[in-house]
Amino acid sequence: MKYKTLFSVLLSLSTLACSSLPTATEPANRFLAQKQTVIDTSSDLMWSRCLLGASWNGTTCEGRPTQYGWQEIHDVVKTLNYAGYSDWRVPTLEELKSLAVSKSSPPELEKFYLDNQIFPIPNCQGKQTGAGLNSNGHICWHWTDSPIEGSKHYAWILYFGYGYGSANYEADTFPLRLVRNAD
Repeated sequence: MKYKTLFSVLLSLSTLACSSLPTATEPANRFLAQKQTVIDTSSDLMWSRCLLGASWNGTTCEGRPTQYGWQEIHDVVKTLNYAGYSDWRVPTLEELKSLAVSKSSPPELEKFYLDNQIFPIPNCQGKQTGAGLNSNGHICWHWTDSPIEGSKHYAWILYFGYGYGSANYEADTFPLRLVRNAD
């Protein structure tokens, strides 16, 4: 019985926390794309272009991103050297939500997604089929560094197909997009 109550509370919190994603009012040149990284000029954060495990080939991300448990992502970033930097970290829910741009067609059906020119993850606007995969098999859920308040084993994940957030058990596996403060 307590499990059903916890699930209900977590579901309510996930809707509340992700209901106000940013809209596409920001300038198109907000993101400065480099080879493996992107600088968000509005937040002064540097992001990995590809999810960890995939690699930038000069045009797009290739390979399947590695999926990690929540504790594992924290262990991985401690020893990681990516694109010449070793101070990467796991993004907070708010930081990750800030990457979303909206596509309004028609305007009343606003959908939030990542700009595929900047952060290539194809087809994240499809039907989700479980385990973080959409109908085309692409990974669209991202881990955050934000634990669920009052819980010892749940943390936030974000789905960029529709800007949907969810509370997830720490042992479940999802990919990671790296972030660091830009120099």
